[in-house]
Amino acid sequence: MVPSDDLIAQQIAWEEEGLRRGVEAYHTNFERTCAQGGGNATGPGMALVSFLYGPLEGRIREEQQAVWSRMTDRKPKPLYDSALIALEASIIATIAASTVVAGLLGPALHDGVKRANLAKEIGSALQAQIALEQFRIGEKERLKALDAEAREEKRNLVDLAKAFQRQFPAANARQWRTWQKKIGAQDFYQWTPEAVLAVGAFLADACVDVSEGRIYRDTQMVRGKSSATYRLSAEYLQHMGIENTQLETLRPRLLPMLIPPLPWQVQETGHNQTGGFLTQRINLLRAEVYTHSAGGAGTVSELDIRALNRVQATAWQVNPKVFEVMLEAAQTGIKLPSIPLETDEEVGFQSKYPGWNAFVERFHTEGRKARLLPDAEWEALSPSAKTDVKRDILAFHEGAASMLGKRYALSEALTTASELLDIVEFYYPFNRDFRGRIYPMTLTEMQPQGSDYAKALLRFSKGKVLGTSGLRWLLIHIANCAGEDKLSLEDRVKWSLDNLEGIMGSAESPFECLWWAYKDPERRLERNERDSPWMLLAACFELAEAFAHPDGPEAFISHLPVAVDGTCNGLQHLSAMGCDPIGAAATNLLPLADRQDIYLEVAAAVREALQEDMAAGDARASAWFSEFSGSGGRKIVKRAVMTTPYGVTSAGIAKQIMKEGFTASLDGKGSELSAYMRDLIQKALTQKVSKAKEIMAWLQSAAFEMGRVGLPFRWTTPTGSQIVQAYRNLDRVTVSTLAGRIWVYKENPQSTLDLRKQSAGSAPNLVHSFDAAHLFLTVERFAGSSEAPSLALIHDSYGTHAADVEKLGRCIREAFVEIYSQNWIEKLQAEFTAYAPHAMLPEPPEPGDFEVEKVLGAEFFFS
Repeated sequence: MVPSDDLIAQQIAWEEEGLRRGVEAYHTNFERTCAQGGGNATGPGMALVSFLYGPLEGRIREEQQAVWSRMTDRKPKPLYDSALIALEASIIATIAASTVVAGLLGPALHDGVKRANLAKEIGSALQAQIALEQFRIGEKERLKALDAEAREEKRNLVDLAKAFQRQFPAANARQWRTWQKKIGAQDFYQWTPEAVLAVGAFLADACVDVSEGRIYRDTQMVRGKSSATYRLSAEYLQHMGIENTQLETLRPRLLPMLIPPLPWQVQETGHNQTGGFLTQRINLLRAEVYTHSAGGAGTVSELDIRALNRVQATAWQVNPKVFEVMLEAAQTGIKLPSIPLETDEEVGFQSKYPGWNAFVERFHTEGRKARLLPDAEWEALSPSAKTDVKRDILAFHEGAASMLGKRYALSEALTTASELLDIVEFYYPFNRDFRGRIYPMTLTEMQPQGSDYAKALLRFSKGKVLGTSGLRWLLIHIANCAGEDKLSLEDRVKWSLDNLEGIMGSAESPFECLWWAYKDPERRLERNERDSPWMLLAACFELAEAFAHPDGPEAFISHLPVAVDGTCNGLQHLSAMGCDPIGAAATNLLPLADRQDIYLEVAAAVREALQEDMAAGDARASAWFSEFSGSGGRKIVKRAVMTTPYGVTSAGIAKQIMKEGFTASLDGKGSELSAYMRDLIQKALTQKVSKAKEIMAWLQSAAFEMGRVGLPFRWTTPTGSQIVQAYRNLDRVTVSTLAGRIWVYKENPQSTLDLRKQSAGSAPNLVHSFDAAHLFLTVERFAGSSEAPSLALIHDSYGTHAADVEKLGRCIREAFVEIYSQNWIEKLQAEFTAYAPHAMLPEPPEPGDFEVEKVLGAEFFFS
C-alpha cells in the first residue's frame, strides 16, 4: 500500500513533533543540571572543560617550572608557589577547569561569578585533593608494616582518595567533613587563607587567559574597591546556543510511524543504508563507541534486509481495554504490578532505625539532601552502627531512584498510548546491531520489545479469525503468561480451561478480580505476581470476547500477539552447533514427553553438592542448603545459567548472586557465600552442557589469537552476513579529582585490539549472530507461506496471530534444522584459517552425535 500525500504530510509533521519534544526534554535537563551546580557535566559544559584543559595544563606546567627555578631566588615569591607544585599539572587543570565551568554554568549563568568566590573554591578543592593524596601515600606505607591479618582488615582503606571519588562524585559538606576526620590524624601542611585564595586566583585567571575570549573578566569599582566578575562572553553564549541546538537534536523523541517505514535498501558496502523514518537519518547498523561491523568491514546480506523489512511492515494499534485499566490505576494510585506508587513501601526498603519515618518524610520534600541524623547524633554512633545506617540509606536511595525511573517510563508509555489510541494502524521501524539482532528505532517505552505492560498496550492492527488452532494457542498463551509454561501444551490448555472463572472475572472486573495480577489475590506482593500480568490481562480480555462471539470463539477475529519462547536459547544454539546430545536434551531440542528445565537440573546438582559439603562440615553449604528446598534453588541459578552462553564472567556471576539479594539473609560473609555458590553452579553447568563450554573456550581462544596478529574476530552467519568484532584500545585521557573527572573515549581504527575484550566477546557475539540468523530464516519461511504476516519478535521470542502460531512453530524448527544441518564448527574453523593463516588457532572441539532433525518433533523447543 502506497500512503497518500496527506498521510505522508502527517508523518513528516509527526517526526517534527518528536524532534520538538526531544529539544524540550534536553533543555529541561540542561537547565535543571545547571541549577544544581552540574553545568560542567552537560554537553556544552564538558566541551568547554575539554577546551580549557589542554592549554591550561600547559600553562600550569610552565608556571611549575618557574616555581622550581625560583626556589633558590631570595626575592619574595608568590603565595601560591608551594601549592602549585604539590600535584600533577593534569590534576590541577582538571580541578580548575571543572570548578570554573561549574560556576559559570550554574544558577548565575547570566550574572557571572565573583572572582574571589571561584578562587576560594578552586583553592579549597586543591587543598582537599592534596590531603587525600598524602593520606593515601601514608596509608600505603603503614599497610606495608602490618602483618597479613591486619593488612586484610585495612585493605579497604588503602586507596581512600579513589574510594571517596567513586562513592561521592560530587561531594557534599557532610561527606567531606566525615572523610576529613578520617584523615585528621595526619600532620598535613595547612595553607593560610591567603594561600588558598592566591593559588585559586592564579588558576581562575589562567582559565580566562587560555579561553580565547570564551570567558572574560568584568572589573568594576564597588565602594571604592575593585571587584572582578567572570562571565561567559556573548559570542560564546551564542555559540553555546548553537551547540545546544546541535545536541538537543541528537536525541529526538522518535515515535512510532503513521505510515509503513521506508524499506531498507541493500548497498554494496553493506552498511549505512537509508530506511525507516522519512526525515530522521539513522543508520541500519547501530554503532556506539565501538563501531565493529559498522566501521565498513562487515556486510549485511540481502536475506537479512528482506526479513528486517518484513518485520517493520507489521501494523500495530493500542489495546484500548488494557490502556483504560492501566491509566486508571496510574491516576488513582491503585496498587497493581508495574504501577509504582509514591510511598516508602514501594521504594522497596524499610529500615528498623527509629528515626527512619521522619527521614522518609523529609526525603519527599528535600530529596537527596535530606539527612537522617543531626551531626552530633551521627558522631555518637559506633562505626558498625554508622555502617548499618549508610547501608539503609543507600538501599533507600537506590529504591527511590528505581521507582522514579519506573514512574517516568510508565508515564511516557501511557502518554504515547493516549496519542495513538485513535490511530487505526502505526508502525515501528527497526534496525540492527553489528551482530544482526534487531531493535525498534523508536525511543518510547511502548514498543514490541518493551516490558510486560508495554507489550500489553499493543495489539496487531490486522485481525485474524481464531479457528480451532488459534483458540488452542490463545489458551496456551494464557497459561504461559500466568507462569505455567513448564506444563505440557495440553496441560496448559487444561489449566486455562480449569481457570475460566478467574479469566472471565478478570476481564469483567479487573480491579475487583485480581486473578490476572497475583497468584494469590489476597497477597499483593511482588513475589506473588504473575509472570506477565498485563499480557495475561490482555489475553483475558481477548478470550472473554472470543467466548462472547455469537458464532462461537473459533469465529472471533483476534488481534492479540501470541508468542512462543526458546529454552535458554543461547545454550540451544551451542548444543546444536556441537551436536551435543546431553545439552540437546537439557534444552528441549529432543522430542521428549516432558518439558526439560535446565535451571531445575542445575539447581538439583547444586543441592547434591551442598549435601556433600554439609557432610564434610562446610558452614557455607549449611547456610545455603535451606534455600534449595523444593524449586527454590531455580531462581538462584537461573541468571548464571542463562547468561553463561553470553559470556558472563566468574566475577559477574558472584556479583549477580549478591545483587539479587540471595545472600542477604544468610549467615556468613556475602562475598564468600556468593563466590562459593558461583563455583557450585559453574561445576554443575559444566556437567550438563560441557560441549557448549568447549565451544565457547574454542571461540575465545580463536579470537584471542587473531587479535595477537592484529586481526579482528570475523565470521559469516548462516544467512550470509559478515560480522566483524573489533574492540580496539580506545584513545582516552582520564584525570580524576574531587572536583570531577575529564575523560574522552575515541575509537582509533589504527589502534591495537583489546585482546581481553576480543576473547570475552567472541562467544556471546557469535551466538547472538546465530540467533539473529535463525530469526531471519524463520521470517523468510513464514512470510513465504503467509500474506504480509504480523510479527512480534524479540530475539528468542517469536509472536504472531494465535491462528498462525502452529505454522510459525514449524518455520522456527525448520529454520533451526536448516542452520545446523551443516557442521558449523568445521565451517567456522575453515573460515578462521583462511582469514588468519598466520595466527596460532586452537583445534576445534569434536562434535557429538546429536541429530538436529529431531528438533522437528521437539514440542518444547519453542513453546
